[in-house]
Amino acid sequence: MTLRLAAVVALSLAGALAASGAAACSCTDISRASPARLADFVARADRVVYGRVVERFSLREARIEVIESFKGAGERLEALKGTQANCGFAFTAGEEHVYFVFGGVVNLCGRATPEPELLARLRKLEIATAGCEGIAQPPRPAALAAVEEADPSPYEPLYGYDPDLPLGVGHVRPVREEERDDWPRRLKLPVFTAPGGEVKIWLTPGSVGGDVLVETGYETGSFIVLQARPDGWLQIRFGGPLSSGAGWVHRCHLDAATPRLEYEPWEKLLAAAVPLYFRV
Repeated sequence: MTLRLAAVVALSLAGALAASGAAACSCTDISRASPARLADFVARADRVVYGRVVERFSLREARIEVIESFKGAGERLEALKGTQANCGFAFTAGEEHVYFVFGGVVNLCGRATPEPELLARLRKLEIATAGCEGIAQPPRPAALAAVEEADPSPYEPLYGYDPDLPLGVGHVRPVREEERDDWPRRLKLPVFTAPGGEVKIWLTPGSVGGDVLVETGYETGSFIVLQARPDGWLQIRFGGPLSSGAGWVHRCHLDAATPRLEYEPWEKLLAAAVPLYFRV
């Protein structure tokens, strides 16, 4: 989803919920929305979760304890940045809300008080998913919190037209387009020895060079996904020879990573590619 589309979706929620004639930053009670409108909000949302903020990475990034999930899963939330065109907010430690996530972010009107009426209506929609239950989320090492961004590194990506480059089945890169510029400088992601195994390494800001990423957009590199299992586990290449420079992550780990990442099969990326070239 592009930044523009994400902003349109997020702002459409605010517009739909804002009271007629009220101040720009006021919101109506979501629990009183009509059944069709509430169902539409949920259908368009990436995630709908009732949670409590247990850790703040910044004013607009937080980790939550998921009390109840109505759609999707994941412990990380990001708030929409306030501008002249929309109303932002900052997370508060200990706050409890029902969060509607659109385009990877929560806006002011996508944060609702967990009233019994709203919770009951969301349960009746019967869209809760198992999501990331049972997928271990290892705690971030204490030293990792002190490193927000590494120094810039040369942009020297791999290119898919190289016939000797194993391209696997797809790629991984940030969800939000505006975060794709030199994103390994901010990367925080655990990699595992095997699906469900022990942590092999934490990828930290600056630990991944551009020379192991394949170019998938204008000055945008991606991890190559060598294997994608039906249960959500992905084998990615993060550096060095394949014997030592590859490991496993679950899609739930991508959602909790910094920046938030996503997996995309090559078929989906290339479906819109014009012109499309074939390597021989």
